[in-house]
Amino acid sequence: MCSLRTVLWLNVSLFSLIGVVHALRLLFQWEVTFEGWFVAYWLNALALVLLGIMIYFNVKKLKEQQGEKIQKGSSKKKR
Repeated sequence: MCSLRTVLWLNVSLFSLIGVVHALRLLFQWEVTFEGWFVAYWLNALALVLLGIMIYFNVKKLKEQQGEKIQKGSSKKKR
């Protein structure tokens, strides 16, 4: 079974990759149609903001996990 750290890293990697694609679409103004419906650019901007928020919280949780490991390791050394 995967550890929480592995899942968080996979999330950050996947969200980052998707964010790059959204940013490239906005930068190069690629047109996307889905079953005859033009996908508005503001949807990509909204998705980019939401992905940024998800990346932020995943990285924050990763840092918390790292801090807990360091604290556990230092408390073992003191004994």
